[in-house]
Amino acid sequence: MGNINQHLFERKPEPPPIPKEAKNGSSRGPFLFDSLKTATRIPTGKRPRRQTLFFSVGILLGVVTLAFLIYFFTKPLPGSTANDEINSSEIAYSKYLFWNEQISRYMQNSVVPFEPLKEFNRPNFWQLYHDLPNIKAVKAALLRHLPQGITVLKIEPVQFEKTKDFIQVTYNVKVLPTYTEWIVPRGKAMLPSSNEDKIQKKLVQLVLFTRDLPPGFIYFFGEKKILCKAQENYEFSWTVKKAAVQGGYWRILEVGPTPFEDADSLNIRRSLLAPTEEVFSIKSDPVLNELMREQDQSWQNFFSRINQIRDQVIEYRNQLVKDIPGVPRMGKPFASGSGTPTTTLEGAGIGLLGGALIGGLAGGGLGAGIGAGLGLLGGGLGGYLYSHERRKGIYRRRLAERREKIREVNEKVEAYRDKLVKEYEEELKEKIQERQGQYPGSQGSPLMLNRS
Repeated sequence: MGNINQHLFERKPEPPPIPKEAKNGSSRGPFLFDSLKTATRIPTGKRPRRQTLFFSVGILLGVVTLAFLIYFFTKPLPGSTANDEINSSEIAYSKYLFWNEQISRYMQNSVVPFEPLKEFNRPNFWQLYHDLPNIKAVKAALLRHLPQGITVLKIEPVQFEKTKDFIQVTYNVKVLPTYTEWIVPRGKAMLPSSNEDKIQKKLVQLVLFTRDLPPGFIYFFGEKKILCKAQENYEFSWTVKKAAVQGGYWRILEVGPTPFEDADSLNIRRSLLAPTEEVFSIKSDPVLNELMREQDQSWQNFFSRINQIRDQVIEYRNQLVKDIPGVPRMGKPFASGSGTPTTTLEGAGIGLLGGALIGGLAGGGLGAGIGAGLGLLGGGLGGYLYSHERRKGIYRRRLAERREKIREVNEKVEAYRDKLVKEYEEELKEKIQERQGQYPGSQGSPLMLNRS
């Protein structure tokens, strides 16, 4: 009992102080090297965060590296902005036929030409990124087929087709024209149906009415129609028919026509166009107004020269015919100076004497009187008829002389007229030769001349 009380109530030694780590929540006792590592120890609660950071950075670097490798091996190829299109008369004519069909339908039935397409085979993101031609090459090709004053706002692919060798893409294009663009029919110059002058019909085929049309052709400005208005967005479809990668670049090899092209800009020879086919041209406002003035002035010059030639011919003829006497007249039978009375009396006297002589020989007396009377009547009538025939002969001779002089005058007048016409014809031909010298191979018509 005493040992128990002694054990319970005796003073016991105080325990050692608790380390700071224990006060902060650590249940681990002191360690031999704690005093040496106190400054460099990392709390155990922060170690997983650093490991997570290192792991995340590693993943990010791997993704970036993989993306770089994918981009390096599949990156879009640059586009060539040079003119790589294949040019041939067959391709140009095919483009013209398509363009003319679209424009003709619009002019005749108001069907919108080159209408933008709806998206039913729209390329996806990967195709846009990897399979389609470089947009710089596409835009450069498009600009080559647009007149000046057209700003491209958008080029959006809506259909595409991929073959073994080429890519074909149809784009919806939005542009902003500076000027109003017009569709103008053109054809051969025609004189009014009431004008039957063969010389005029021949000469009009040699007139250069405007600087951009062949001789003898005019614009029918009264039938023009608006294609697009100035400062208003205009949308149309346009096709890159053949695009391919050559030499590490996307190259545009063949394209379809734009609405702003025509037979001249496509270099279509006139021999390929049917004589009865209606041909259209695209002209902007400033050019259209200038061509209208040129054509009006050409018509005025043509008719002025025709009238000048006519006046010169009339004046020349008047000079020649003023010395020709007027139309002769036979005159009245018994007029003074006609000779008819004298001739009649002379015939009557001769008839009188002759009749009396014959009557006397027949039996004298009454026979002689009857013979004299009959001789007087017959002789007078014969004298009159003789005088009439003589007057008629003189009239016919004078009339024939006048006709001969008029024939000579007409020949001289025709020769003079032909000379003046020939001079005008040569002038017109010289102008055609000058035009062909300025635009070799254009058959008298410059191609693509200041269209905007």
